[in-house]
Amino acid sequence: MAAMAKDVTNDAEDGLQELLEKNVESVEMMTLRIVFCNPIGGDPFKSAVVTTQEQLSSLHDYPNQRTNLLKFKHVWDVEKLHQLIRMKRNQDQDQDHCTKRIKLVHDDESAAFRLLEAYLNDFAHHQKCLEKVLLSCNDLKESAMVLNAHLFGPLSEENCIINNHIVRKEHSICGCGCGKEIRRGNTGIGVYSTWHGFVDMIIKENLPVAILDVGESTADQEDEAEEGCVHDKQKSGTSQLIAETITNAFAQVNSNNDHSGLPIPAFGCTPKQLSVCLYDCKNDVLLKKIIPLHLFKKTDSVSTVIMIWLYMNFRLFMRRDVTDLNAHSDLSEYQAQFFASDANIQEFYSKVKLGFTGCKHPDRPILTSVVRLDKE
Repeated sequence: MAAMAKDVTNDAEDGLQELLEKNVESVEMMTLRIVFCNPIGGDPFKSAVVTTQEQLSSLHDYPNQRTNLLKFKHVWDVEKLHQLIRMKRNQDQDQDHCTKRIKLVHDDESAAFRLLEAYLNDFAHHQKCLEKVLLSCNDLKESAMVLNAHLFGPLSEENCIINNHIVRKEHSICGCGCGKEIRRGNTGIGVYSTWHGFVDMIIKENLPVAILDVGESTADQEDEAEEGCVHDKQKSGTSQLIAETITNAFAQVNSNNDHSGLPIPAFGCTPKQLSVCLYDCKNDVLLKKIIPLHLFKKTDSVSTVIMIWLYMNFRLFMRRDVTDLNAHSDLSEYQAQFFASDANIQEFYSKVKLGFTGCKHPDRPILTSVVRLDKE
């Protein structure tokens, strides 16, 4: 039994090593330029309109469709990740290596890696629960709860809360049948005059998750009207995710200047895959993970979990100079141009915060009054 447990927990070490070997030279992200958006005026996230040059280039020959592609090794601290693998191997070989382990990797990184090991040790159970709900249910509440209970929660030491307004307290139990109770809380981000709203989930107090009502195109969707509907949903979901990404990045930097200069991630989940956008509000650089993370693709399932874990722990494993214009002057050509969309952007977004009460929640309008936090 001990040997079997060791083989299972080695999945974290082996999976991370495989990911490093496969992705060090591969493209990880691309820059996005915003052509049009409505960031000022008091629009909820779901009413956000964001058009990027990537979207336009898919429709016709847009003249400014250039992007910059960032490789895995330019985004993540590859040496620190190799240190984690060495730490685990040393720990398995000889418990006397504990002092060396502390020197190699800080305790925060070690604690994060242990969470990854624990998750992969119970990986089959989590996958079964996710598939049971996500592949048969289109209900946002059920989707949010199972993702909380069997993906984001375990990988964040249960530091993951669902929007208070998604589920009532008496019904905050995961719908897969595991009986796990879900943490609820205030997930508001923004101020009244900017993009704002209650995101579906927040991980580790800094990463928003949007459960998007976006269907993937299938062979059954050949009718033009139906395809148009799917395209509109995808566009709307992308706008919401970008709006949440940008607004949250400002909120994080406004509350903690240590985040300044880092591209801060946000997740968008559909039943089968997960998209990631990142925004650095100091350098005005917006990034998108090119290939979405597939939740149920058997060949890449462990790698997907490890990539999600990396984004969740971006403060620990992301290189500090990913979007630093001083270190990478060429990136100035690929800025998002969010600041250029309105002369008042920086003033308005300097007041964006977490846990705001700046709008009425559509589900329970009598519980939250409109407070003009931007006119203090």
